[in-house]
Amino acid sequence: MEVFLTNSELYNQLTLHFWQEEELVFPETYAGAFLEDDYLIILVTDDSQETLSYYFNILSEDAPIIFRVVNYSYNYLLELGENALYNFTSPIWWGVDILENHFNITLDLNYEASLLEYQNFSLNSDLGTLPIAISFSEQIAEKEAPVMEMQIEEFYYVEEDFQAEELELSPTVIVLSLTFIILVIYSFHVLRKRK
Repeated sequence: MEVFLTNSELYNQLTLHFWQEEELVFPETYAGAFLEDDYLIILVTDDSQETLSYYFNILSEDAPIIFRVVNYSYNYLLELGENALYNFTSPIWWGVDILENHFNITLDLNYEASLLEYQNFSLNSDLGTLPIAISFSEQIAEKEAPVMEMQIEEFYYVEEDFQAEELELSPTVIVLSLTFIILVIYSFHVLRKRK
């Protein structure tokens, strides 16, 4: 009897496949993945047979997978965003928004230089053509240090202290939380390598 993996288990399997020598290594066609209903949605930059076969070889041709084509790979968005971060001294939240297929930067509205840095970056980078979304928030100043935030599905996962015993965690939330932690570690590892 053939045993089929759930969409959460497929997501874990895919993420673990990308984990190599203490870092995540994504293929250039990969733009992210998330769970939707009973399916694993994999975002790719092309849907050629070669690309689809790559993912089916990892997971199975019978797996409940839906592929969606987007413009930018996760690697491209992360590199583009990390380069953009060097333009800001304001406390920020940042991360790759896989659903919108762009890099999010949220600047501290209470920090005096935020608006000027935003204007300088916009003028010097032709922001309108880049897959980077910049917004402002007053909440960042309340934090002790800049925080990394990533939006996955309809949830926000923020790296901060919380009481785990007070939460009832579904398997999907656990999978997404673990994936976020892995992506945070990977992002900081990439930034550390570039310094």
